[in-house]
Amino acid sequence: MSSNVSQHVIQASTHGRYLFRPSSKKNPPLLVGFHGYAETAVLQMERLQQIPSSDKWALCTIEALHQFYRRKDNQVVSSWMTRFLRDQAIQNNVSYVNSVVDRLHDENELSDTVVYLGFSQGVAMAYRTAFSAGGTGVISLAGTLPPEIVSPNSGGVLPTVLLGRGLEDQLYTEENLLSDLERLNQMGIVVETCSLECSHEWTIFFGRRCGDFLEKFVD
Repeated sequence: MSSNVSQHVIQASTHGRYLFRPSSKKNPPLLVGFHGYAETAVLQMERLQQIPSSDKWALCTIEALHQFYRRKDNQVVSSWMTRFLRDQAIQNNVSYVNSVVDRLHDENELSDTVVYLGFSQGVAMAYRTAFSAGGTGVISLAGTLPPEIVSPNSGGVLPTVLLGRGLEDQLYTEENLLSDLERLNQMGIVVETCSLECSHEWTIFFGRRCGDFLEKFVD
């Protein structure tokens, strides 16, 4: 590339999709789900609906903004971000998710309790949103705590965390888990851990464990 070529960044608007399932419970808490790489909000909603007692919660799954065709079946799937323009992508994603959550509260009678649940690549979004917006809890499976998170949000809210890992997971290793545990403990955050007999995947057993974890937030 020629030496007189310079790179610039400009903000652009786009549209994102989210799914919402209300609860029959009055003023229910809100459970917000983030899918993994090359997945969709539809798949994540199916996972949330399978969690025991999820009928007590209003459910929302948010789809990542970057769509592409999955080679093996030509289905349209999404990714949250890459390393390219990382800081800007984080800002865009957090603003996007906060806008969805704000709209849900404006349009529905929901309690102030919000738990963010992420699988794989979606874990980072669960942490980022909970720590910036003051989430009540975080459920993390098979994904790392983002490196830029070093303390709770300015409001001082400390979310409780359920941290899950498959014992055969080669992507989210035991070293990753121990590092995340150490960082969360240093921040004074209460962490529950869950070990699974699986690799890098969502399991029915983990869904049940999520149900147990969520019970503590329901009146």
